[in-house]
Order: sequence, then structure tokens, then C-alpha cells
Amino acid sequence: MARDVSSALAEITSRYGIPAEVPAPRPVPPQVTHGTAREIVLAQIAAGAGASIPQGLLDRAGLTRDGRDAADELLRRATEAAGVPPEFRDVEPDRSRNDRFAPERHRGVWAYGDVGRSKTRTACAWLRGWLLDNPGGSALFATEDSMLGEVKSAFDRRDADAEAVLGRFVSADFLVLDDMGKARLSAWGISQVFRVIDGRWAGRRPTVFTSQHGLAEWGEVAAQSGVETAKACVSRIFGGCDVVRFDGRDGRICGEARP
Repeated sequence: MARDVSSALAEITSRYGIPAEVPAPRPVPPQVTHGTAREIVLAQIAAGAGASIPQGLLDRAGLTRDGRDAADELLRRATEAAGVPPEFRDVEPDRSRNDRFAPERHRGVWAYGDVGRSKTRTACAWLRGWLLDNPGGSALFATEDSMLGEVKSAFDRRDADAEAVLGRFVSADFLVLDDMGKARLSAWGISQVFRVIDGRWAGRRPTVFTSQHGLAEWGEVAAQSGVETAKACVSRIFGGCDVVRFDGRDGRICGEARP
């Protein structure tokens, strides 16, 4: 008899597409409706209901769907998009110079000093601080050598957008050019550096330069590739930047891990 019943059940299951075993219903996460927007969102995420939270509630809470701070996440994405090296993407933002970076003053920085004096780290902290006060603004980080390499590759390919590649560095709202003078420039190279410096000066856009050379010393090095062009670069940098010397010990050798 039991076998007949089993056979009948199997036939019904097959004929009508009824699953042999009905899965248990999933537990419904409790809906939290009291508290601040942030508390409600965090409680819903903890209960496993993050995917169903309305975007408007997330915006009011200032959180992402997985519980991260929305402002921190936006800053992280903007820092990465700017081309900041991975080791500097989490440095504490420094907003102390933002009044000098503002268009009304458009003062950049020539930051110089020996290796390991935190020049690049500080420049990235300034960039991140600027991004905090200028949401939606465009920022770029590049070494002098990588910028010229990118531009040269575009011109060598006879890329129709080669000028646009150079234009990115001219038009960025905030630019960090790292390691100025580390590689010897060709006459073509110094001419492209001048185009960037001149365009940014005319557009009142702040630039942070880092170098092992003081500004005058960098000018002497650059003059080997073109005296008049180097003089014009130095003049514009001096007119638009605060010169800041970085002293102290080599943070890498001393184990402070501050590149």
C-alpha cells in the first residue's frame, strides 16, 4: 500500500510540476522604523536587508548599501580616479591649504627636499583635502616622467586625441606633478612641461610640484634642454607657487614608512 501511495505521489509531482520538497520560507528581516536614518540603515544592513533599503534613506543616512560612509567612499573613488598611487590613497586628508588653492588665490606649492621627506605623501594629503572641499572637481596625480610618457605615446601613435591627452593635465582643477627633474628632459619634454605650466597659470588652477631640487636648481637642470623655456617655466612657477622645503630624516631608512 505504501508503495502505491509513493507511486501516486510521484506521478502527481511529475504531471503537475509540484516540487517533491517545498523549501522552507526564508525568514523576513525585521523592519526597523524608529531611530535616526543612520540607525535605521545600519539596523537593516545588520538584519540582511541592505538590498531593499530605499536610495533616499541611504542618502539621508550618508551611507552606502553595505554600510560604509558615503563621503568616505566618494573620496576613495575620487582619489583612485585621480591616479594617486595605492600606498597613498588612504593618507589623512589635509585641508589646511585649501584657502590658498582656491581660484581667488590659485597658489600652488613647489615642495622640495631630499628623498624620504614625505613630499609625495603630503602632496597626496593636500589632494585628498582639496577633494573633500571640492566634490565633483577633477584632480590628477602624475610624475613628470609618466605625464610626458603618456603624451609622447599619444603623439607617436599619431592619435587624433593627442592634444586632449596633454589637455587633461592643463585642465584638471587640481594637479600634483611628482618627481620634477628626476629624469633629464629633452627639448620636446621641456616644451610640453611649459605648455602644462603656462596653461594652468592662465587658467588659475593650482598645481603641487614635488622635487628633490629647489626651484632655481630645477631651472638650471631644465635649462640644459632649453634655456628660455626653462626660464619661462621657473617664472610662472615662482609667481604661482609657495616654495616649501621638507627637512628631517629619511622616513624610509628610519622605518617611519612615510615616503
